[in-house]
Amino acid sequence: MTRPHRLRRALKWVGTAICGFLGAAYLLTNWWTLSRQTFHGGPSWGNAQTFYVGAGAVSCQVTAKRPMFGGVWEVHPRLRPFDWKPQYFHIAANGYLSVILPLWIPFAGAALPTALLLWTDKSRKAGLCPVCGYELTGNTTGVCPECGKGSK
Repeated sequence: MTRPHRLRRALKWVGTAICGFLGAAYLLTNWWTLSRQTFHGGPSWGNAQTFYVGAGAVSCQVTAKRPMFGGVWEVHPRLRPFDWKPQYFHIAANGYLSVILPLWIPFAGAALPTALLLWTDKSRKAGLCPVCGYELTGNTTGVCPECGKGSK
């Protein structure tokens, strides 16, 4: 197997795995939300950070100037309606930032190239040279007379 064929095969498997993961996450967010909240100082005046996967989206809200670590991961029933469009909200005065990315956007970004790779491989006809497409029906040598490459 040549190097480009190995790369295409690896990209197809990676794309399929990413699509499967995002599809499963999307289905699970129909019922549950996974979230993590971190507070330093106090919920009303200190730095806060919330990250959640739920309602068909990934969201992050931050009122801190730098990333914070720690917090507790929680799983609870979905309480919000689905987020279908991306959202970005920023208040410069207190450093509040909210980003919502619906899961269908990265799913489409992974599914389209993966489907294209799968479709182009299925469109190759049997009995043709894989390099130049020359008809190899009746060829017993295993070498393409057009380009000189092996047919297998």
